[in-house]
Amino acid sequence: MKSFIILFFIYLSAFGMTTPEGLFRNPGSAVINGNMVAIRMSFDEIRGQDAQKVGDLNSNVQAAVVNDEKDLRVKNFVKFIFSSHQEGRIDLIQIFYTDASFDNSSVYKVNYFNNLEQKILADKDPLRELLYGLIVSYSLNSSVAMNHIMKKYVPDYKTNLELINVEKKVLYDKYKQYLFAVKDDKDLKESLPSPMRPAEVEDKERVKELLKKSMFLDSKNISLERTSRGHFQIKMEYPNFKALFENDTHRLRELVLTKDEIPYEIKVNQYISLNGVQTLPQYIQVNRSGLEVKANLIDYSAFINNAKSISERYIEYKETVEKNKKEKLSKFVEKKTDLFY
Repeated sequence: MKSFIILFFIYLSAFGMTTPEGLFRNPGSAVINGNMVAIRMSFDEIRGQDAQKVGDLNSNVQAAVVNDEKDLRVKNFVKFIFSSHQEGRIDLIQIFYTDASFDNSSVYKVNYFNNLEQKILADKDPLRELLYGLIVSYSLNSSVAMNHIMKKYVPDYKTNLELINVEKKVLYDKYKQYLFAVKDDKDLKESLPSPMRPAEVEDKERVKELLKKSMFLDSKNISLERTSRGHFQIKMEYPNFKALFENDTHRLRELVLTKDEIPYEIKVNQYISLNGVQTLPQYIQVNRSGLEVKANLIDYSAFINNAKSISERYIEYKETVEKNKKEKLSKFVEKKTDLFY
């Protein structure tokens, strides 16, 4: 048992290093206890000349047109239900509400995607991709979506799999197999040599040198920089991408992706815990020329899905939409937006 505890801390230390992919896994948050996550968010979408200077919106209705025809403000209330699978696939139900009540009677649209990563990969709007990628990152502590986006737009970006020190990983894997083999067989422990303590002098030196090395190769794109206030922050930088993270918590503060000379900017602030365990940003601000989106996290819950499959949940929401169209929402007119899938 003692060896297994030691092995656990070896692995924890080895894989807990700062890598580009690791920074997109919401590292400051706890492990999610469940295979399904539901979050509720509001989105203030401002288009036109006022997009870069308008303040927070206070409207609690789905949409409103202000100023003139060139300045459009749309407010959306959306519930995301994510289902994660062992093979890494992510399913998503997206439910749209007319107001902040999030009642079933205000549901006017629902979408279902049984492979969200493929949907993101096929997208051609960097702003929308980044928004969905970060929502996945914060909801599931997963870098899957952001990895796809970064590989798509940032040629030099490397995942953990591409940065890993293969020789050192092989050594740890062999040691893990050794511990499992000898944990219940004392005789085998006497006769089977530990990969960490080889018999040959040359092998001993090789293991010694391996243990001194990092589990991951230097990405050369992550550095510490001092702010104007004298604090340190983590900088991830590529020719067309830059992101800043808090040094102590590794929380994202802001990022900018440039494509075809157009900057797509995201700022994140006021991290909170709505369930006492997971930590997420309450506000995400997204900017592109002529567009500003202010996303507000309202609620978060993680749970083990035993009752209904995600497809069954989608069917129920779809039936609710049809019912509402015939009754309470018969005269409701949806405002156009390309922010969501």
